[in-house]
Amino acid sequence: MWMRGLTVKRVSDRDVKSQSDQLVIEKDITVICDGVSHLVGCTQGLEKELAIGVAMAAHAGHPYWHAAQVDGPWVLTKSETSVQPVLPKKGHAPKKIEDLAITRQEIFMLTAYFQENAMLYKHTGVTHSAAFASRKDLTCFAEDLYQMPALYKILGQSVVQGEDREILIVSGRVDYALVSTAVAAGVKILVSRTGVTDKAFDLAAERGITVVGFARGLRFNMYTHSERIKI
Repeated sequence: MWMRGLTVKRVSDRDVKSQSDQLVIEKDITVICDGVSHLVGCTQGLEKELAIGVAMAAHAGHPYWHAAQVDGPWVLTKSETSVQPVLPKKGHAPKKIEDLAITRQEIFMLTAYFQENAMLYKHTGVTHSAAFASRKDLTCFAEDLYQMPALYKILGQSVVQGEDREILIVSGRVDYALVSTAVAAGVKILVSRTGVTDKAFDLAAERGITVVGFARGLRFNMYTHSERIKI
């Protein structure tokens, strides 16, 4: 169960009414990665994937991990065989950077799918979302209390499911920590519903990541490496 129901008083300039509301259930999980402990606040669900994502972010995208829950904490150790490397589902070679392109119509479509999938946000109004996508659909999706745990969850999903990670969509700001993780994950196009910080802009420009911000409805801003977007 991800939510807890309760009754609240809704106050307006006209009256006060009782109405049902939903609270997101918070929890903390401990991820021990190569002996280093990480405490992560998150929502329920996809905890193994979150643990793998934390390990990948802490170790520059290393895709091989053995994950086991030991007396509560998730313990992650590097492996060369326990988790398959991330490859496209059909087994073809990954696209070269110069071959990756997306149209504005595809961005409009993907951000609409992204919003449709944010059911926990629709019920509670307090969560962030993250997704990996192909040009046609979302391939991994997660919601969480904060943006980084949502990103960790889809990183883990991409490993478990063998999905591509070239297009990343997020609900929150594009900051330096987010772009750093995107670089380690091999992201080429990063789309956000909100804005970009200066350090994130500089890092994305330097590392060849296309950044799109304020992607809402049928509009968006292009910040870096706009040559990948077919207008």
